[in-house]
Amino acid sequence: MVFGACSESDSDAEPTLPAAHPLDAVLGTNQLQALGSHNSYHVEPPANTLDDWRYTHVPLDQQLDEQGLRKFELDVYYDEERRVFDVFHIGILDAVSNCPTLRVCLQVMRTWSDAHRGHHPIFVMIEPKTNFKEELAEGMLEQLDEVVRDVMQGGAHVTPAEVQGDFETLRAAVVTDGWPVLAQTRGRFVLWMDSWGEWGRRYSRNRTDLSHREIFVVSEVTDPVAAITNFNNPLTSGDQIRAAVEQGFIVRTRGDDALVGLAGDDTQLKAALESGAQLISSDFPAPVFGVDYHSSIPGGTPSRCNPINAPAECTSEAVEDPRRLTGR
Repeated sequence: MVFGACSESDSDAEPTLPAAHPLDAVLGTNQLQALGSHNSYHVEPPANTLDDWRYTHVPLDQQLDEQGLRKFELDVYYDEERRVFDVFHIGILDAVSNCPTLRVCLQVMRTWSDAHRGHHPIFVMIEPKTNFKEELAEGMLEQLDEVVRDVMQGGAHVTPAEVQGDFETLRAAVVTDGWPVLAQTRGRFVLWMDSWGEWGRRYSRNRTDLSHREIFVVSEVTDPVAAITNFNNPLTSGDQIRAAVEQGFIVRTRGDDALVGLAGDDTQLKAALESGAQLISSDFPAPVFGVDYHSSIPGGTPSRCNPINAPAECTSEAVEDPRRLTGR
């Protein structure tokens, strides 16, 4: 299924308003379940001999348009001299990418979004891979915010301050009022930093405050900045995922890895779907020649209602309806 194919004339059109869906004033941003790609930029390196790297993703706009993916993951390495965030997996050994820099990757997705304003929020996880250096920290993090501000100008992304509102902490807002409804986030982006270490702590004032920042940060559900968290393995963390979802947090987990996918084993994917994690990462989010496995969201259009916290009246088409994608 092609979820949002656009004509040549669409690409030159002015951005449209998000196409309203019938339950947008009811459904929260955290009451959906979406599929995404793991290491979304990844292209299998030439002459590769490692199964862990034996997967290739098509360009990001094709992942959005043809595969219905709504969650992306970007590893970034900061080049201080160029003031650029390069995107790749591991230098020299596994460095082929379908988009070269963070700015380019985000712009590709923003361009698609502007032409398909009826999409539910696109979720983007950014993982800093640069070794932490005290003298580099503030400049790098400010540059990260600047890139996001530039590409997402015009209110295209949901900020921590927006979700926190008048509450004392971001966590208090999420567990009390919840995430904004889709009427407020449709056609936009939710971005967060995947760093449990020094980068994440520095960015969030030791996980106490994000009101001054452009994006969210992964955290424990007890932290003052808690809004999004990550459990890689739903087979061992299913109860924790469900508890976090029930409290109102957005959870990212993995439905597979390259080894699981190549073995054709869907056990982990089933556990991820049942856990209620809103965002499920996959190395094989679409059929691949010679591989018997690929992931999908059952009944998704492309996403579906969250099996744990969505209200009874929710339907996949209310989360995102392909007929309303372009708003035309």
